[in-house]
Amino acid sequence: MTYKTRNLPYNSQHRGGFRTGRRINIGAANFTPRGNVRGGRLDGPTPPPAPLPFSPRKVTLTLTTLQTDVRYNITGNVLWATASSASSAAITVRFVKGGQISDAVDVAPGFRLFGVPFDYVLISNAAQAGVTLTLTYGDDPKAGAVEGDTV
Repeated sequence: MTYKTRNLPYNSQHRGGFRTGRRINIGAANFTPRGNVRGGRLDGPTPPPAPLPFSPRKVTLTLTTLQTDVRYNITGNVLWATASSASSAAITVRFVKGGQISDAVDVAPGFRLFGVPFDYVLISNAAQAGVTLTLTYGDDPKAGAVEGDTV
């Protein structure tokens, strides 16, 4: 099936300004190309992301001063380092469950932990001027720990 696209913005790789009337041959009858087809961007509304099976909570840590084993009442079985003001942001987390303290885990932007239940965490970090790190956490019923797992 052939579809005709509308005028696409000027691209330096193409001479003559606007490209017009470009045809795209595709097999799927329900596909309608929109926007800059080359770059994959769509002008139409973006579908909403799939809902999470739990309500995540967030805490933003300011890492400007040195901390050693500071207790944060973060509880659940899921922990992400979702945002930071610098890619070099780093903390060390020890998870506590039922009085047992885990070994230290290095956490940086992009870190994810699923299925390990914890009652609270102990966070340590070196002084990092002007750096923040946002942790997202919660209790995901689908990420439950396997029988016999410990922190």
